Amino acid sequence: MLSMAFSQAKYYVDNLSENVKRGNRQKLRKGILPNKAPYGYLNEPRLRTIEVDPVKSKIVKKAFELFAEGESSFANLARFFQKFGITRYSGKMLHLDTVKRILNNKFYIGIIHFGGETYEGTHKLFIPHELFNKVQEIIKVREHPKNNNHNFTFLGLAHCAECGCAITAEVKHKCYPTTRGNVDYIYYRCTKKKTDCSQNYLREELLEQQLRVIVEKSSLPDSWIKLWLEKLNKEETEEKENGESQITKFSSEVQELDKKLDRLLEGYLDQIIDPQVYQQKKNELVELKIKLKEKMTSVSKNGSEWLGLMREFIEVAADAAKIARAKHNGEELSFFAKKVGSDYSLNNRRLFCVYKQGFAALAAGAGAASAIPDSPNSPFLWALMGSNHGPRSYQDRALTS
Repeated sequence: MLSMAFSQAKYYVDNLSENVKRGNRQKLRKGILPNKAPYGYLNEPRLRTIEVDPVKSKIVKKAFELFAEGESSFANLARFFQKFGITRYSGKMLHLDTVKRILNNKFYIGIIHFGGETYEGTHKLFIPHELFNKVQEIIKVREHPKNNNHNFTFLGLAHCAECGCAITAEVKHKCYPTTRGNVDYIYYRCTKKKTDCSQNYLREELLEQQLRVIVEKSSLPDSWIKLWLEKLNKEETEEKENGESQITKFSSEVQELDKKLDRLLEGYLDQIIDPQVYQQKKNELVELKIKLKEKMTSVSKNGSEWLGLMREFIEVAADAAKIARAKHNGEELSFFAKKVGSDYSLNNRRLFCVYKQGFAALAAGAGAASAIPDSPNSPFLWALMGSNHGPRSYQDRALTS
């Protein structure tokens, strides 16, 4: 009798487990997370869905915006959450790992990861993709290993122009007994791992000064910003009118991906495809499908992708002068410098870089920027903007002139 009772209990538990898994799979197919809702969302028990929390969603979005500004740490956000009532069950401040998981959670951009697989979520979004991507870039930069004793702000930015080795940093101590006492100076130099390089040390203050000049040269004159944005808005209007063909193309590609997913599932159910291969291929197709839908949304709202890139270029160029002239913003300056240029190198204590598209044109004309007319009919301005062009040539001329 005891054996029969155990068998019945085992059957009940196994059956219950299978029913729960079946329910989870059904929810995931509908794009619903079968778990507790992340911060900023709430579980709707009547509809059994996940809805946007009208209060906490604003707090979470503000946290993303604060972190995207580049001045807030995980600890700052944890205190920010606690201030507005987002805490652990005990009322204590969230763990820093929890804050990081919130910032990394792709659920906020419509992607569900569950059981090693990726699914397309159907829940409403309140975090823009651009904001989420910017936060990921900052997290990636901050995850680089740093010196245990000193925070070398510009470490990893440049390489040696003579031998190609990395540039390292070190601290030198100097004592001024009668005036300043012990003072630390940070110097950047070539690691000289490949050969006996002849390059000398460079003080951090001088490196920062040169970096500020490079960033300031890539700035957009104030009189141009409004004109460029107005022109871009006009182009966006025209692109929206001509975007139907692109949306139709993306829609057909999404339908083709759905067919591939169905065929993949059939092969998996027929045991033709290995489970590991099935999960890997399914994740790739779902990610691709989500990206195509993002493009469809982007085209319907903002036109072609280049419009978003052009707008980002204008915004970065508009902020360049402000970033270059600000004080005590070394980390922000280093992060911003990587946006306007690449392949930084040191040669004879001078910092060089390769400006990215668009910023090269601004840097080339930086010396004469004060002499450029403010009129919209400025020859130099319209040489960049162009008055008779298609959408694609506008991007090429504006970014490569």
